[in-house]
Amino acid sequence: MALTIDSLITAKQGTVQADVAVTAGNDVAFELTTDNAGEDIPVGCRITGISVQPHDAATPKVAVSTIWRLRLYTKYVKGIEDLCYEDDRYLEPTSGSIGLDKTEWQYNNADGCKSIYGTIGIKVAATDATFTIVIDFERRR
Repeated sequence: MALTIDSLITAKQGTVQADVAVTAGNDVAFELTTDNAGEDIPVGCRITGISVQPHDAATPKVAVSTIWRLRLYTKYVKGIEDLCYEDDRYLEPTSGSIGLDKTEWQYNNADGCKSIYGTIGIKVAATDATFTIVIDFERRR
């Protein structure tokens, strides 16, 4: 692959972060399109880490104990056949701990868009919360 001026300027590693508010019994869809440096998310990238922190929406953030599930999809429609990642804590007790997964894997947007699609949900009887979702990735060169 030939190097371009843009690939020399844009950092190889990136981090994307979003806060998503969710109420019990619901799944909220989100779409991540730019990283923390304002650069586009690549169509394909190597995910190097995912963290999920449940908290209230106040400043400073205070941990909230709840039961949640994070899902990432390859397509905007978010069908079960498009599911490519799941961190499901629905069978675990409530917790305010940060979920951290450092498993590396390849993400490819099947729509050909510069986005990462996902949903985060809270179990029906669990506590409403806001989640800070952080995804670390490496761009292809």
